[in-house]
Amino acid sequence: MSLTPRQLFDFAAGLDAALSEAHARSAISRAYYALMHRADEIFPAEFGRPTDRGSTHERVIEAVERHAASLLPGRSLARQLTRALRELKNLRVDADYRLHENVSAEHAHKCVSRTRTALGWCDDIDRQIGTTPSPSGG
Repeated sequence: MSLTPRQLFDFAAGLDAALSEAHARSAISRAYYALMHRADEIFPAEFGRPTDRGSTHERVIEAVERHAASLLPGRSLARQLTRALRELKNLRVDADYRLHENVSAEHAHKCVSRTRTALGWCDDIDRQIGTTPSPSGG
């Protein structure tokens, strides 16, 4: 069985409805990863530049940034997506690594809402540049 970024986001949104801090932290983490995987689908390796520095996350974000700086369709949405990815990455780091800090349901709601919006931008960019093949193959 495989999992799509949208299914991962739906799981995060379900966790967001729960009340515990553990659920909030998990919702933030899963929402961020859903967006990261979706961005990676849209901005494949040819949008990136080979580099040994940074994490996979940084390479994906840099690929989105390069698209935003280009003259290609979807560049203004890619600018917004870059900001969202960086913001959500910081929230995810807080949720996953800063266990001594409180992470509230409000943080999770903000992250899930922001991710929902950013996934919509991804879909719009994908339609404009056509990087993800449709399920029907056409």
